[in-house]
Amino acid sequence: MEDFTTSEKTDLLVAAFNKFQSSNLSVKKQGVNPHFRSTYSRLVDVLDVVKEPLAKCDLAVFEMPLGGVEVCRLLVRLTHTSGQYMQWVLTTPLSKRDPQGLGAAITYLRRFALVSILNLPEEDDDGNTASEREVEDIYQGKDPQKMDLLKIAAKHGIS
Repeated sequence: MEDFTTSEKTDLLVAAFNKFQSSNLSVKKQGVNPHFRSTYSRLVDVLDVVKEPLAKCDLAVFEMPLGGVEVCRLLVRLTHTSGQYMQWVLTTPLSKRDPQGLGAAITYLRRFALVSILNLPEEDDDGNTASEREVEDIYQGKDPQKMDLLKIAAKHGIS
């Protein structure tokens, strides 16, 4: 299977996608990853933002996990009600070869696919990567100078 394919015609799909993009959607980063000291858009937040606008433009996104032992593969199809489509296959290595590792990889690819394929900008909920309170909770015990630097970095979207 090729990584990217389309239906024979895509004119109606592209027109609908242009209409979708004119709605100027963005997704807020509401998830916190303490391990990487960063925030991210959760899958549920992305779906909440795009579901209705896609439907209003006669578009739908289908995401289907494909088999793999060492990697997780995800088929992503952007479809128009006319039957026209564009589809991609995304792949990522599994960090853990168990059901939890596979589930995490599927969720990551689904979120990544929606944000990238639909060209959605991600923004911080309050304009910061993490609130000062989150930074303090995550990095509790650091020396005061490092804490101040982390707060400044978080305020300016640097993780």
